[in-house]
Amino acid sequence: MYTKQRKQLTTKTDKIVYKVVVFRDSQAFTPYTDTPIPYETLNGQKPFKAEGNARKQPDFFGFSIEGGMIHTYALASDAWNIVPFMSKEWGQPAVYECIIPKGTKYYEGCEINKTHSYASKQIRFVKRL
Repeated sequence: MYTKQRKQLTTKTDKIVYKVVVFRDSQAFTPYTDTPIPYETLNGQKPFKAEGNARKQPDFFGFSIEGGMIHTYALASDAWNIVPFMSKEWGQPAVYECIIPKGTKYYEGCEINKTHSYASKQIRFVKRL
């Protein structure tokens, strides 16, 4: 994700976002990093928390954010638009409505395709779309 923010923001209220996940062998994973998502997390019983520290690197757009954050889309349509381009090796894609809970650190910016996105320390899954 790319951002112009120098520092992380903190949500003042729950922020609605959209996350693409993939399913393989009845298990959910994040695309790209292939992080397993436990059943109780996917059902909203527990938050999905990023591990490690975010890597913020200066670049042409401002900063790139990688690792240590969970990447989500601001619009459901943007999440759905990326689904056809996902590799079949990753698994069967699905889109979930989620929230970035109040009090969570996050960055706001865009993906390489200019879609409005977020990178946050945690999300909570709400429902499958």
